[in-house]
Amino acid sequence: MKINKTSLLSFLLLILIFKVSFGFAQDSELPPILQHPDSVQIEAIDVLNSDSRETNLSVTPDGKYLFFMSIRGGQSWSIRSGMYKNKPRFDGDIYFSKKDENGKWTTAQNLKAINSSSGEDEPFVSQDGQQVVFQSWRRNWIAEGGPYYQAKAKGNSWTNMRGLGQGINTFFRREFSKYGGYATDGMSVSSDMNTFIVTAGANYNGDMDLYWSKKDSTGKWSVCTEMPISTPKNERSVFLAADNKTIYFASDGYGGFGGLDIFKALLDENGNAIEIFNIGAPFNTDKDDYGFVLTASGEAAYFVREGDIFYADLINASPEIKPSPVLLLEGNIVGCDGNPMDAKVSLYDENDKEISVSFTNARNKGEYVLLVSNPPKNKKSYKQIIETEKGFKQETFQETFFKTKKIEIPSIKKYTKIELGKTQINDCKEEKTEIIKLDNVYFDFDSDELNQNSITVLENLIAVFNQNLEKNNSQKIILTGHTDSKGSNEYNEILSQKRLLSVQNFLESKGIDKSKIKITPKGEKSPVKTNATENGRSKNRRVEIRIE
Repeated sequence: MKINKTSLLSFLLLILIFKVSFGFAQDSELPPILQHPDSVQIEAIDVLNSDSRETNLSVTPDGKYLFFMSIRGGQSWSIRSGMYKNKPRFDGDIYFSKKDENGKWTTAQNLKAINSSSGEDEPFVSQDGQQVVFQSWRRNWIAEGGPYYQAKAKGNSWTNMRGLGQGINTFFRREFSKYGGYATDGMSVSSDMNTFIVTAGANYNGDMDLYWSKKDSTGKWSVCTEMPISTPKNERSVFLAADNKTIYFASDGYGGFGGLDIFKALLDENGNAIEIFNIGAPFNTDKDDYGFVLTASGEAAYFVREGDIFYADLINASPEIKPSPVLLLEGNIVGCDGNPMDAKVSLYDENDKEISVSFTNARNKGEYVLLVSNPPKNKKSYKQIIETEKGFKQETFQETFFKTKKIEIPSIKKYTKIELGKTQINDCKEEKTEIIKLDNVYFDFDSDELNQNSITVLENLIAVFNQNLEKNNSQKIILTGHTDSKGSNEYNEILSQKRLLSVQNFLESKGIDKSKIKITPKGEKSPVKTNATENGRSKNRRVEIRIE
């Protein structure tokens, strides 16, 4: 048969397209499938499921809280929006459940302080269960920095709701404008709250891809970019594990059992897959399986099938299904009366780098959870700082108590949980580590002169010091001087000393005895913000003040 050049080129191009399309699904290219013993069983969690659809799960590392979205309705704001399994479906609401003392999930509660007729979805709960990130396409989402928001627990409610904004908001504004609408189906945030991953696409019923955003050194979210692990097909329901480098997601682009399958991938810092596995049966079937999340121990997993929440005990599962080992520190903060307290608990390494933060809730036994996603391979010391607000406020400062503890951590080769027990803090008379920290005194570039704001801070310091002197005659004012990184180390050491002397001379001029003042110059050694930006440098040009 005679074939002209045009026909031949078209034929060859067709073959090439077929090979590229088909080659992606060749068995030799597919991720390996994990094999699990028959003893791994899954079961539906009936107390959480309804006749409607439940999806987009989030579990705390300690396994005590489970958050999810449901279209079950039943609220005063619920709006009907079609049908699901031949029954009315409603706008999505976020629900959560907490395990009781017997380890059983309690009846799901509606997050009424957050949910609305706009449809809230894709909750991510922080390691301490006291912060939640979620999606809401509410009317003013563009101006509010949405569609992803963050809220904090206060007592039994949720407050301080604000959009994540920055590059995340920029990405969604751009895509929404480009397509005249936009859709997502799953989001996760790292335990350190520095990485954001979402599955998104132009149409909810179309194919989606994985996108991520990271915070820079100034704490600003970058514009979301597509992750290399995405396929030309459909990715859904992502979860970033406690080690901050293992993700679980659903896809039909890597072959498998049929429909959406759940995959595990270990990522490098650029989002490339170092390794990827199909997590296998009984988790994956010929149905759509997705929404896989698991606790920090890697022993308990939860996922969604046909709109219901399932549980799986992974103790006997293939070890390869689990993320890298992490360290979990747990404890309680109580006051002198033994009652739980609201507090901020931070963990620092030997270089004074903050590696984990937790907030306690007095309504929740003052419990905190500190997650170390990259635990030490050898014995190591950490510093724990507990901060509580006493509630005594004036215009320019807030009285706060600090307590510092040294924690020795053994080498970690597997998941480890350490119970730190109760820590008593606040204004106990017997407490010798009580510290009052006040606002910093800030300086202009290359200056040691006090401005009016600095003088106001120091006048408040004097008032507090004199007031507390009646209760504790041994207290001292501790001043620590700092600079930004401009100039040599030697010059900045001298400059921090000059700034300290400016503060000290002012305090002495107001009647503070010199013997009650201790000064320590640190130059540029201890920045609290990046020195790469002027805003960061301005925060580093300071004298820190505390009374102890």
